[in-house]
Amino acid sequence: MQSSRIEPAAGIVSHQPTTLAAMVRGGHGIGLLNSLAGAMVRTDGLVVREVTNPHLHRDVGLWWHSERPLSRAAQAFIDLVLDSDRPAGTMPISRTDRLIRSAY
Repeated sequence: MQSSRIEPAAGIVSHQPTTLAAMVRGGHGIGLLNSLAGAMVRTDGLVVREVTNPHLHRDVGLWWHSERPLSRAAQAFIDLVLDSDRPAGTMPISRTDRLIRSAY
């Protein structure tokens, strides 16, 4: 949410989706999760609403040390992630990012 410049007034913050859901289920307020984290949470007893706002986003990426060679396992993992189907609600990496990938 920092990248979207939203500063919610929060009394309790949790970085664990299941903990957040348990707190909401226990009556401690509302929670906001991205769709990937939300897929890990039991939603029984909760009302789930999609937040649609083109200005809200979360960047997720793979990083590695550019001056060290990648192991075959690390390269295989990168290839697997980049070649896998994207989860629902996500957007593809840009063409520029794909070109960077091919340079390695």
